[in-house]
Amino acid sequence: MFKFSLALFLITLTGFSCGKVNNSSSLDRVYYSASRPTGSSLFLSVNSMLGTKCSGCHPAWISFSESDFISGGLVVAKSPDASKLYYRNQSATTGPGPRTMPNSGFPALTSDEIQTMTDWINSL
Repeated sequence: MFKFSLALFLITLTGFSCGKVNNSSSLDRVYYSASRPTGSSLFLSVNSMLGTKCSGCHPAWISFSESDFISGGLVVAKSPDASKLYYRNQSATTGPGPRTMPNSGFPALTSDEIQTMTDWINSL
């Protein structure tokens, strides 16, 4: 009977523990932070894509605003070909960047993701 009561208590307890958990996880700070970037739907799509595919090596990009990408020299408004972020993800071997992205072993951006990035840069 005690085991049954304990099991019922634990089941009930876990049923009421859903929701956001505050702990020291860096992902919690990223996902629940009030300073999470806002902007156009294109920018938010690009930001999400960079968070998924690039944040392993470029974690600061998750919190960048559109103006941060421009002022940091990663994006040139209305000019994808002059934008390092775009250019380096095209697997080019020459141009405004010392090497191509991603480094070996990481997933490359898909053609749809590259198109979303192009659309975003052209919209600036």
